[in-house]
Amino acid sequence: GKTAERPNILLLVLDTTRADHLSCYGYPKPTTPNIDRIAAEGVVFERAYSPAVWTLAGHASIFTGMTPSKSGANGENIYLDEGFITLAEILSHCGYQTAGFCNNPWVAEFTAMDQGFQHYRKMWLKPYGTNLLLSHWVYRAIQNLFTYVPPVGSVEGTTREVLSWMRKHRD
Repeated sequence: GKTAERPNILLLVLDTTRADHLSCYGYPKPTTPNIDRIAAEGVVFERAYSPAVWTLAGHASIFTGMTPSKSGANGENIYLDEGFITLAEILSHCGYQTAGFCNNPWVAEFTAMDQGFQHYRKMWLKPYGTNLLLSHWVYRAIQNLFTYVPPVGSVEGTTREVLSWMRKHRD
């Protein structure tokens, strides 16, 4: 028989985004219409604070529920200590398909932020290899031949890949 329905989970992290510049938090300019729409349909947390001022420590806290002093990702170390179980590991253990798409090198395998994701894509890497001049030339050639091609690591490119993965992995 069919297993009990469980919600899909999408954790969207906007690193270094200020709440006071999001329309759903009262910013007078319509800066974030899609986030505003999602906020109107969901839950908006009025008091969400980061336990850290930098990417690695903040993400380690999001993924483990631990403060940077407990997770080890506190500046003294530039990685998440191996002994901690991440949200992605818990979800995977519960039968969820987990995927991470990241535009920031601080959230990668060398910092152990990919821990627990079954699929992990480092969006900041150029897909054409390591030669930056060749990569740039190939990218420009493709961009000129076809319609707009979002740059590597862009919001557009990442969104496109996330949506593609979600379509392929629907239950």
